[in-house]
Amino acid sequence: MKTALYNTISVKLNLKRNFIPIFIGRILPLLILTVISILYSRKISYDEYGKFQTFYMYSNVLNIITAFAMPSIILANRDFVFNFFLQRFKKKIAICYLLLFVFVAGVFYFSENNFSASIKISILFFIFLQFITTLADTFLIKRNQLNLYFTANFIYSILFFGIHLYFYFYTFNLQNLIFCLLVLLAAKSLLLFFVKQSETVEYHSTQFKIFFKNWLYLGINEVVGVIARWLDKIYVIFLLSAANFAIFVNGTIEIPLFAVLISTVETFMLTKISHNIADKKTSALIFKEGFKLLSYISFPVFFMLLIVHKEAFSVIFNNKYNESVPIFLISIFIIPLRINHYTVILQCYNNTNKILAGSVMDILLALLLMTLLYPAFGVAGVALSIIVSTYLQVFYYMWHSAKLINVNITDLVPFTFLAKLFFSIGILYLCFFFLKYYFSQIQFLVIVFVFTAILIGFALKKLPFYK
Repeated sequence: MKTALYNTISVKLNLKRNFIPIFIGRILPLLILTVISILYSRKISYDEYGKFQTFYMYSNVLNIITAFAMPSIILANRDFVFNFFLQRFKKKIAICYLLLFVFVAGVFYFSENNFSASIKISILFFIFLQFITTLADTFLIKRNQLNLYFTANFIYSILFFGIHLYFYFYTFNLQNLIFCLLVLLAAKSLLLFFVKQSETVEYHSTQFKIFFKNWLYLGINEVVGVIARWLDKIYVIFLLSAANFAIFVNGTIEIPLFAVLISTVETFMLTKISHNIADKKTSALIFKEGFKLLSYISFPVFFMLLIVHKEAFSVIFNNKYNESVPIFLISIFIIPLRINHYTVILQCYNNTNKILAGSVMDILLALLLMTLLYPAFGVAGVALSIIVSTYLQVFYYMWHSAKLINVNITDLVPFTFLAKLFFSIGILYLCFFFLKYYFSQIQFLVIVFVFTAILIGFALKKLPFYK
């Protein structure tokens, strides 16, 4: 009993201490990019905005592919284990990553027709520097240099915002924008020189095949996963012009809050579970705590967007992207799922083959549904396909995670808690829905937004992590 209580307190204290700097460091650039995207969409042409979003789509997708699970394999293993395999196979690993980058670069360069040769080359340099800075961030987190991580990312975010603002107030030029971002990324990559050396620990292993098989499965899964995440946009970009693609992008715009929250919780859970890998009860506890934190944020935001989506598009985009509203209304139904990272247990217990199978299933089902729904519903059918396939994928992961550590799904997912919270918050927002008839659009937006912020803040204060 005392051990269980100690583990529970330890999990909650570590979540509080580590969560905040990692979360802020990751959320700032994404929030800034969201603000910039809104500003750019209001000012520049549909065609220019479509190309701007296409650039960031490629940077997100290709960065994950070229990194090929390097950050995840670092976080999921103890330092001395990763260092042992890295030192033993340094040349082979370097050659594999170089060949992967050359392959990805070639496919991108010769298949992309929307950009000039100079912009395509600039994007490839951007992807390379992203890989370097991602490694730097990962090592800082792994070595617990969170103050340096936070400071560096805060400064980076301010400069990132300043560069985009310059091109907003002056003449927009995508080539020059990318060049300035390259300089910024090059400066941030110097963080690698400030990473602490890991402690020297004697370690020998003959489990080469198991380690690299896990790395391979994890890498393939992340590649498949990022394709699945951006599948709707990849699908649509080959069907529509840059201008029409801009309309679809704004309709499926992601709230960066959830991506960073989930990523931050994943980082915490990977680190804690990997250090207590033999204790499956603690693994289940760590996983379950993630739901309780993120649901207090996800559910209010979902209901807020459900009742203000029309007003939000009208005010934020100045009625320029009203065609995106039906697509956005469908897309927000993914938000109730954004309450955990569902593959952490499978990842830590070396069942990455199950993760890969779920991702492949997600892509194939989504493509099938897109093919069936696009002729009837247009791009709204594409958005709906992603929602349906994602819900089925989450069920698949939960089922196999529970089997893997010999627990019931109810030991991993607090269903009763989530259901009560969801419907309670839904009733609160239903009352707010009728206020829209008594206030202007801006007044209604402000009231609902402030209420949501207060509700989330109050709920988080009540959580045990914060006591």
